[in-house]
Amino acid sequence: MEWQLQTFYIGLKNNVGTELEAEEKLLEYRKEQDLFKQLSFPTISAFNENGAIIHYRASSKTNKVIQKSGLYLIDSGGQYLDGTTDVTRTVAICSPTNEQITHYTIVLKAHIAIASVIFPPGTTGGELDILARTHLWKFGMDYMHGTGHGVGSYLSVHEGPQAISKGNKVKLTPGMILSNEPGYYILESME
Repeated sequence: MEWQLQTFYIGLKNNVGTELEAEEKLLEYRKEQDLFKQLSFPTISAFNENGAIIHYRASSKTNKVIQKSGLYLIDSGGQYLDGTTDVTRTVAICSPTNEQITHYTIVLKAHIAIASVIFPPGTTGGELDILARTHLWKFGMDYMHGTGHGVGSYLSVHEGPQAISKGNKVKLTPGMILSNEPGYYILESME
């Protein structure tokens, strides 16, 4: 799947289209995989301010042209015979501003904090959530969703009770699969 995401990103920068066209193109790449069966959830394909809308869904009314000057967010997943995926990425379709680079770097540090943490038995998702948010809190930033959720296999891509989120008291145990999705949204850009 990784090569398809790379091909998708390269194509996105070279052949800019609409949010719905990008969503369809990624589905085409997924269908080339022998083990792909279906999407694990509706794809979020969002350009600029639409990327700040949690669980945004492009439609004929909201579909934006992806121009060569902005940020594009893709949140997509697939059901495969060997597992379920949930991938979220933000791609600069331009030279990003210093502010965008700063925000991206802060969120990346939050992601790395979760990806690299070694924790003892009995640690809860709520305790790990703090590790990610600390990087944003230093700058007065936060996000209004959990840092991560359980990922099922051919069940629900959002599967619990395990989650990396505020107040989650479920102790994490070997074999639990979790996403790692800190973020930052500038809601003023939606006005």
